[in-house]
This record gives sequence, structure tokens and C-alpha cells, in this order.
Amino acid sequence: MFHGHEDRVLSATFSPDGSQIFTSTSEGTARLWDTQGNLLALFGGHEGYVKSAIFSPEGSQIVTAGGYGVTPLWDTQGNLIAVFRGHKDSITSATFSPDGRQILTASWDGTIELWDTQGDLVATWRGPENFVHSATFSPDGRQILIASDFGTAWLWDTEGNLIAVFPGHESFINTASFSPDGRQILTASEDRTARLWDTRGNLLTVFRGRESIVTHASFSPDGRQILAGGWNGSTWLWDTQGNLIAVFPGNRSSVTSVIFSPDGHQILTASQDGTPRLWDTQGNLLALLRGHGYGINSVSFSPDGRYILTASEDRTARLWDVPAALATQSE
Repeated sequence: MFHGHEDRVLSATFSPDGSQIFTSTSEGTARLWDTQGNLLALFGGHEGYVKSAIFSPEGSQIVTAGGYGVTPLWDTQGNLIAVFRGHKDSITSATFSPDGRQILTASWDGTIELWDTQGDLVATWRGPENFVHSATFSPDGRQILIASDFGTAWLWDTEGNLIAVFPGHESFINTASFSPDGRQILTASEDRTARLWDTRGNLLTVFRGRESIVTHASFSPDGRQILAGGWNGSTWLWDTQGNLIAVFPGNRSSVTSVIFSPDGHQILTASQDGTPRLWDTQGNLLALLRGHGYGINSVSFSPDGRYILTASEDRTARLWDVPAALATQSE
């Protein structure tokens, strides 16, 4: 267990090699740990909550995102490398380019900014609408996908040229992501649908969330399946043609995270009921991860798929051994 946080743990993530864990909290601090639960570094001085943290691809740097328009860049000893200032409202997302040379930030102020890792602004542009919910790079780093809270997503190149528009959602877009090969785009919305598009803006498939808001959606590692979680506690697995493969009904509250294991053979769901669940892809429950007292804010697999990391409203993060959890469930 990773404890000592003074407020809710909003996110927890593994380093690229799986040897370290980074947690961020609503009280404005973040912490780096080894996998035995030893604190390695404390990252303070944030202006407001720390919504999320991302390791650089090689694992030597960390960017933290949160409130009040400021995004810090750190090394793994807790030293501040650069500060990205420019947004006039809370940061909704921050991420590294695939080559680790640039950082992309998005904000409630409706702007997207591209930076180098020395803190110099490379490009800035305004989305067609305010309240940019997220911005992410394509796998090759040449395109940027932007989602808003007004039901539309946009695809741009890194020079700020608009490539395609993805309209049609009737409410907020909760998540937007590229397929592993970068050729398709998945959006999930509070209008109770997830939608699959090509990168020219053509709608390919609509996935309907069984009368529930779709809170999260993601591709399988091979890009052939779509996983989505709902406000009603259910999770659905489809193929990319829209055929329903399995339903995962066990969560008793809104689903906050749904992810595949790195090999695509298992599915992890988490919700505000505080008990993450591990499944196979046929919808069979494999293990319940009991111990958190409150809702789960984020979950992730280690790069090798052996461990699961959970972050909770109960002010703790926890590391679970997958083989041990499976053995306990089978007893």
C-alpha cells in the first residue's frame, strides 16, 4: 500500500519499465515510489490539485497536470526542470509526444499548447469551442486529437492545421483516443454512445451503451475490439463492427476506468463502489480486488501485466499481484 497522502489519490501510474510508481492527489502534491512502497521523492508546490501525471517514454521525466493553468516538468529526483505557463484556466490534460521531445497541454480556457521540454512554447491554437476536455498525440506523433465538452472532436496536425472534424455526439465527450495503428479514432460520450471513425472524419460504427452514459472507452492492444464502461456500472465488449461480445455487469456504481491487460487477454474494471474487478474477455469474473474503502479513481496494469495499480478516494494507492489474486479467487 502507498499511504501518507493527505487527500484523495486522483491517479497512479507505472514508469515505463514498471520499477516505479507515481501518485497524484487533490491536495496539490505528487509522490514517486518504488514497488515496495518506499517513498523516493515528493513533488510539491503545485497550484491546486494534481489531476494526472505522465512519465516520458524513457522514464526520466514526469509532467504533472492540474489546476490554475500551470504545468510543471520534473526529473525523477523531484527537481523542477521547467514550468509551462500560458493557459488561463485549469489544465485538463498533459502528455508527452511519442519521441519524448514535446509536451502537449489542453485547458478549460479552450486552448491547446505545444511545448519543448525546455519550457519554450512551440505552437498554440484555440479549439473551435471552449472547454477542451483532452488532447493526445497519434502513435506517430504527427497528429493531435482534441475532444470538447460540446460533443465534437477534432484532428489537427502539429502545425495547427485542421485535418478532420468528428461531429454527431449530442453531449459531452468523456474520452477520445487513437487505435494502436493510428488509423481509427474512438470517442465516448454522455449521449450513451461510443463511436468509431476513420481519420478523415467518416463514422464507421456506433456502439450504444444500453441506456447508460458511456464514461470510458478504449481499444484492445490489437485494435480489433472496443471496451466501454457505463454510468450504470456495466461494461461492454464489442468488435469493431459493433457486434456485442460480452457484458461485464458486476460493478455497483459508475464505472471510472476500463482497461485491457497488455496482452489483451484480461479486462480490468473499476467504479465508485471501491472494488475493482478482473475478467476474461468472455465476461467471466476472475478476481475481486477488495480493500479500498471508497471509490476508485484510476487503475493500470504494469507493463508486464503481472501487477495492478489502483488509486482511491480513501487516500491510498494499492499494488496487487495478479497471479496471487487469481489464486485466491479460485480457492
